[in-house]
Amino acid sequence: MNEWQQSFLRKLEKARKIWLKQFEQALDSQLAPTVQRIAEFLVSNGFRVTAPKSDAATRYRFALSENGYALFTFRLRGLDEVEMYCEPFVPGLGAAEPYKCSVSLYDATEAWFESSLRQGLDTLLNALIVAGCSTKAREGELQPA
Repeated sequence: MNEWQQSFLRKLEKARKIWLKQFEQALDSQLAPTVQRIAEFLVSNGFRVTAPKSDAATRYRFALSENGYALFTFRLRGLDEVEMYCEPFVPGLGAAEPYKCSVSLYDATEAWFESSLRQGLDTLLNALIVAGCSTKAREGELQPA
């Protein structure tokens, strides 16, 4: 590797560290208070909220049961793209259709984090409703309207 390449790689690493620090600050100042607010509401309505450890991302698990939950993953993509990925899990079916959204780091506000969490939680509830209706239909409990 020549001198320019070595210098370039040092600068690239420095730039990545700076953007990663900004991402981590957004998680602390924007996401954490949002999760706290939503978690308080969910816990009062029967959910368990945990934060599973991950080296590559920040995760939250919002669970109604052992097999009925949404796993949210927040990570930095590239230099400045915040990605939220929600994996809903439904009892008896496993993983349901995921929900994913992303935004520029500069637009990762409390409002964006809250909207993303709400959309992911709605995705979970919709999957639970559909699965519950499908189960009842198979068992002959649902009558056509």
